Amino acid sequence: MALSNFVSRSDMGWAATPAPRTVTNLGMVAHYDSGFWLRNRRKELADAKRSQHAACIEYWNRTRTQHRGQGWVDVGYAYFTCPDGYVFAGREVNHQQAAELPTPGKMQNGNSRYVSCTFGLGPNEEPTADALKAWARLRAWLMDEHGVKGDVYGHRDFTSTDCPGEPVYRLVKSGALKRGPATLPPKPTTPPVQEIDMDYASFGSSDAGPTTCEPGVWTDIAFDTEYADPTKSHPDSGSNPTVLIGKPYIYTLEFGAEVVGGQLDEIIDIDVAEYLYDKTTTPPSDKLVEPGKLNSVRLTHGFRLHHVAVGSLRKNGKLRVRVCSHAAATVKIKGARVSVAYAE
Repeated sequence: MALSNFVSRSDMGWAATPAPRTVTNLGMVAHYDSGFWLRNRRKELADAKRSQHAACIEYWNRTRTQHRGQGWVDVGYAYFTCPDGYVFAGREVNHQQAAELPTPGKMQNGNSRYVSCTFGLGPNEEPTADALKAWARLRAWLMDEHGVKGDVYGHRDFTSTDCPGEPVYRLVKSGALKRGPATLPPKPTTPPVQEIDMDYASFGSSDAGPTTCEPGVWTDIAFDTEYADPTKSHPDSGSNPTVLIGKPYIYTLEFGAEVVGGQLDEIIDIDVAEYLYDKTTTPPSDKLVEPGKLNSVRLTHGFRLHHVAVGSLRKNGKLRVRVCSHAAATVKIKGARVSVAYAE
């Protein structure tokens, strides 16, 4: 059978994937990965009275560029099911994936035996009804045409991560992603919540200024490149670790980076901490007032860090990403990127 609403690699202007062949027939793995980038980009296009679906194409190109930039041969996922109900081709079935780095004690062979598929969501976003229909069509096609088992897992079943987020993982555990959108379980009953209009900021660290981390010392990641800063939460020049200054704010943050100088299986701790300016000290300085939820990352091939945080920031609080290396020698954090969605 043909897969309807399918966007092929040639439709995207991409050549055939260079990823090695394998047999990915043990089931599907659900992912999120875009922070709130796709949602915010779709809103921008809607406000400009342009097609929101253009954001899906832009996102898929952007994801492939990012993944290739970190040394992968292609976009890491096999497929992307977009909010408008289209299935986008990535590495595709029966090619080595790069989305499920192994973690000891969890399921293994995620990249070589399973089909990865991202919804392109932020960590707490619900997939649209059309995205779920696209997932169901893709799963049926993979089972009928390629002999893929109907089992469905979340990224966190293979790797120490929050991915695919609680809303999607709830669908994984309930079996809803096996049954299709017509029989999805009802969402938990909660009082109606007014939608919050959130701002979005994004910063990075250039290769000219990687952050040096001594073993056992918490170090703030410095950001010297601005991609988006609508509320001027970051200095316009120079290197500064502060991601956001509270008015106050609630926020969702996503961070990624590369470790240079580390060894396989060494541990890097990450958190998102809050500081306040303390003028009583000599000289005045920023004082740590609240550390964030700790995420310990074991270095695997690729030496990548990833962390997601959700929280609130008090008035004048300074939000920073910190790392603490447990490597045997000094390491550097290179190519850091942070995206944050926030609202008063």
